[in-house]
Amino acid sequence: DLSGISDIMYLRFVTECDQLRDEVRRPLTEWEDAEKARTESLQQRLVDLRALADVIDTVGNYLPSADIQARIQEAKSVELDDSWQERTAEAGVAKESTIQQLEASLAVAQKREHEAAELERLRKEAEEKARLEREEAIRREAAEQAKRDAEAKAQAEIDAAARREAEARAAVEKAEQEKNDAIAAERRRQEEAET
Repeated sequence: DLSGISDIMYLRFVTECDQLRDEVRRPLTEWEDAEKARTESLQQRLVDLRALADVIDTVGNYLPSADIQARIQEAKSVELDDSWQERTAEAGVAKESTIQQLEASLAVAQKREHEAAELERLRKEAEEKARLEREEAIRREAAEQAKRDAEAKAQAEIDAAARREAEARAAVEKAEQEKNDAIAAERRRQEEAET
């Protein structure tokens, strides 16, 4: 069956042509792959450089000024050398832009931190003032209570002295009355004895 042989020969011919094509194309394919990896690497370096300027973390908080200063140093340390190849100019623009954004963010962060520190200082001052006022109120109340206690004690002593004086006067009056009664009784007895 000649048609079966010709099909087999045709398939072998196609396979060998494909292999020959792939073999001839391999250097170009390898170069294309290497070129793609090189350009992706340069693009990633640019993305990483620009990302330094993003100073808001994953939960929406601004980075502290110390972290922003570290990022400024990191951006400034990026070398604009031959490793950037055809993207050197773009890297230079990205570096300058990133540093400017970071310096602006640093000023904002330092202002925010200064305001937060000032608010904390004012809060502590207010707490200290309230504490001193509470202590002063306690001292004042204690002094007023001591004064009231002293006045009450003095009044009690005055009342006790007045009571003793009244009792002594009553005793004197009673003794005087008893003496007068005795004199009167003696007089009546003498008068009765004379009659």
